[in-house]
Amino acid sequence: MMKINHAVDRTILVAGPSYWGYVKMIADGFRSCGLKATTLEWTTPGTSIIDDVKFVTSERCRILRQEAHDILNSRRLEKMVLSSNPDYVLVVKGTRISSTLARFCLSNDVTLALWAYDSAQHVPLIKEIVNDYSLAYFYESTDLMLFPNKSNTKFLPMAYDPSYYHPIHGDTENPIDICFVGSLTDYPLRRETIMKLAKSFPNLVIEVSSEPRLYYPLFWLQDYVRFGCRGKLHFGRRSLSHAEINTIYGQSRMCLNIHHTQSKKAVNPRTFEILGSGGFLMSDRRMDGIHDFEVGRDFESYISQADLIEKVQFYIDNPELMRSISNSGHERVLRNHTYQHRARSILADIDDL
Repeated sequence: MMKINHAVDRTILVAGPSYWGYVKMIADGFRSCGLKATTLEWTTPGTSIIDDVKFVTSERCRILRQEAHDILNSRRLEKMVLSSNPDYVLVVKGTRISSTLARFCLSNDVTLALWAYDSAQHVPLIKEIVNDYSLAYFYESTDLMLFPNKSNTKFLPMAYDPSYYHPIHGDTENPIDICFVGSLTDYPLRRETIMKLAKSFPNLVIEVSSEPRLYYPLFWLQDYVRFGCRGKLHFGRRSLSHAEINTIYGQSRMCLNIHHTQSKKAVNPRTFEILGSGGFLMSDRRMDGIHDFEVGRDFESYISQADLIEKVQFYIDNPELMRSISNSGHERVLRNHTYQHRARSILADIDDL
């Protein structure tokens, strides 16, 4: 259990990429535990269209850009920690710790923790920096096997913020049969699966929302050719707010989740956000090792496209069962899987150091 002294004049700095507001959500989780939380968010350095083309076509260019970005993030983190002297620092996704910062944290009893929501098997940087942190958390449970001699490494799945994702009360009509919200640019399996659904269920309204990637014009054009003129398959590319995504989940009878290939067993934040919104989750991933969830009671999963088609038909024919499962999933995710719950787990581990 979390010790009381964490809530008395204790401060935490949560740092990481400004991606979908996760840094702010995690910081709010610590605030709800009584800590004073500050944030440091970083973005990818501005680039030209030529740089973006190099990034897509050249692995070496991607490596060089990431190294330059990592050095910049490390400097920003060092500057903010030295000036604010927090009790704890949580770096989300990951960046290097400078020798100056490491010495400062050691001499001032500042706890450094890493929460990697990329797989260490997919992102080499994570494997390089793990030893710089007092605590290291992985959203991919199989990553733990990479560090058999490293103590203080743990599995910690992502979560959701109920102030952003919650059931929408009032209108019970569901104009969307199946929705998918997420990137399509680098995910051919997602495109293929969505097209399979559209061909198998031409009378169902399928809503696909993907982010704008204007510097990939070829992908942009391909998506509109594939999805743009197919009857009840609706395709849109624009940046959505969390409120808009929550509304889409709430208006959909079924919410589809397809993971990145880097994930072996991990589940992405979308998993918890769909359940938090009260949506019916149809996922390509079983939630192995994650407390409290059961397939067929709280969500549904599929193992192949043929299995997906069969289960979509079954649940569309059984709307009451879908509502029962979505209600159960929402109750369980709210009980154990908010960012406040994750903050409590981290603070308990800090107590044990």
